[in-house]
Amino acid sequence: MTILQGEKLLVGTFPPIPERKSKQLQMHGDTRQDPWYWLRDWENPKVKEHLHAENEYTQNALKDTEKLQNQLFEELKLKINDEERSVPVKDGPFWYYSEIKKSQQYTVYKRSKSEALQSTETILDVNELAESKPYCEIGCCVNSPDHRYLAFSVDENGEEEYTIYIKDLTTRELLPDVIEGATECFEWTNDSRGFYYCKLDKNHRPKWVYSHALGSEVKKDTLIYEEKDSRFFVSLDKSESSRFIYICLEGNNTSEWHYMPADSIDQSLKMIEKRAQDHEYDVSDHEDQFIIRTNIDAIDYRIVTTPIEKPDRAFWKDLIPHKHGRLIECYSVYQNYLVIQDKQNGQPGILIYHFNTQESEVISFDEEVFDVSIQGHRDYHCSILRYCYQTLRNPPSTYDFDMNTKVKVLKKKLQIPDAKFDESNYLTKRVFATSHDGVKIPVSIVMHKDTQNKEDKPLILYGYGAYGVSLETDFNTACFPLLDRGFTIALPHTRGGMDLGQEWYLSGKMLQKKNTFIDYLCVAEHLIATGYTQKGKIIGCGGSAGGMLMGVVANEKPDLFASIIAQVPFVDVLTTMLDESLPLTTSEYNEWGNPSDKTYYDYIKSYSPYDNVRKQPYPAMLVTAGISDTRVTYWEPAKWVVKLRDCNTGNKPILLHMNFDSGHGGASGRYDYLKEIAMELAFAILSLKF
Repeated sequence: MTILQGEKLLVGTFPPIPERKSKQLQMHGDTRQDPWYWLRDWENPKVKEHLHAENEYTQNALKDTEKLQNQLFEELKLKINDEERSVPVKDGPFWYYSEIKKSQQYTVYKRSKSEALQSTETILDVNELAESKPYCEIGCCVNSPDHRYLAFSVDENGEEEYTIYIKDLTTRELLPDVIEGATECFEWTNDSRGFYYCKLDKNHRPKWVYSHALGSEVKKDTLIYEEKDSRFFVSLDKSESSRFIYICLEGNNTSEWHYMPADSIDQSLKMIEKRAQDHEYDVSDHEDQFIIRTNIDAIDYRIVTTPIEKPDRAFWKDLIPHKHGRLIECYSVYQNYLVIQDKQNGQPGILIYHFNTQESEVISFDEEVFDVSIQGHRDYHCSILRYCYQTLRNPPSTYDFDMNTKVKVLKKKLQIPDAKFDESNYLTKRVFATSHDGVKIPVSIVMHKDTQNKEDKPLILYGYGAYGVSLETDFNTACFPLLDRGFTIALPHTRGGMDLGQEWYLSGKMLQKKNTFIDYLCVAEHLIATGYTQKGKIIGCGGSAGGMLMGVVANEKPDLFASIIAQVPFVDVLTTMLDESLPLTTSEYNEWGNPSDKTYYDYIKSYSPYDNVRKQPYPAMLVTAGISDTRVTYWEPAKWVVKLRDCNTGNKPILLHMNFDSGHGGASGRYDYLKEIAMELAFAILSLKF
């Protein structure tokens, strides 16, 4: 293999060593040295050479695991069906669904005029789109209201920049209307003669909303809205009633929604409620009222109504009042019902409000650790609520609940084709660890029943804790090869997530961000103290902001871990948050703070993983990245790995796997994705022997 050293290429078996180049970063009288800053220069051929050398080194380091990787890949394949079909959804005269066949990497979208799918029509085969493409991801795929056309958005390189195509389902031909540089979302008008879509600016931020009339030149599309504040992103939504199309502006924990009639394009645009700092809301409609979820005077949200002709806050009235500790996560509107997905004490639930009787009912669940989510519907007038229920050990089950008759019907339970799989072989539980300030941190755990009494138990500790995202306790087939090998898997619901409501999130962001990291480490020590694992037997794992978490805990208490798997990790926090040209920087000031303010600069610098790498022995690490990633740019993990090796006084390997065909989400094909998981699982198993 080849490695870089200064200006020369050398042959050897050591990690690639990129040259140092002096680079000083100055702010607030503080100077930081970053000798590998130059790795962000993609036009420099030495950057590509270095990254390819990193992959070669990783492949060589994991060569002895090739047989294990293949075995794990086959085990993972046994956990997914070669042929899988979604539950059909009724829309007008058709039942729409998707399926995937044996040996196919991608989904095929279909429809039928009968729920029994007696005669079917293929409307889009993504496998055909993906031919000869290393990456192919569908953003949205939506039929027009008259069912003649299909609009779909495609990302062909992992950069989350989409091209929108229109297919005539009568002629089976693509229209010449091709829209590039768009986001994934769009919304059809009710007359099926056009749609609205969002476009990205040069910094990859969703900034504009345009309308497009079918058959017209794209360059003549009408600009409907332009967002001039770089902290806000635009998106689109259409109400369940199909009466309105909404333009949604989100950023810095602040919202602003506009609406227009959905009957045809180029309608007049009106505002619901002007943006105000830290006011988050979202909107739908029902008859002559808007239905609004808001956090005004309601830290965990409430549902209010207001007349459509008087949408501003002065006219808002409670429909579902705020209840402290009950987080209203989302809702769905039907003609006769309002369905709310909430969370109390970290447990999800479903509440159904009857518009006619003004009464509410709750759908209850028995498991200690589970996940439930309401599914979207296309028939505003129906009484059927579809939801999905699953646990860490139980595969997803899709139910239809008739809100009128109270009859529940199981529509589908995901079947695991592995004959050896038996969900009764696994145990789930929830425990609590005490953090530094006395706060109890919930931890969801799954293990094989034969593992619980063993002393030598390795443990996967998967963490996230950011952006107010809850760490869901859903079924994950990637867990079972490890569970069957005696691993325990634990999910700490640290502050910074929304697991226990808005206050839980607020206490793990901005100038309280360190609570996330401390919570995670306290959970690790609690699980050691209570016999779930041993010191040095923990494999830390997290991606994106969870990768930041991995970077911090590796710096703070490396001796707790056998290894760390950091997926697309956000680790050069201070430098990135000072670079306003990057897509997410300005919109995330309210998550991490704006380091142009010295208070936030000093605080971010005190934990930023890249800035706090130091001379000490580090655990084995596998770091993954995507060359097209616009959320966490490739150079962050690339620089971090080099600096870790430079400071590592131990002898455990630190590896980088750069995916040259993808972005933030990894490989797009289902089998290619399984191969990436198999590599990570093999590394976790191998790391216990280092």
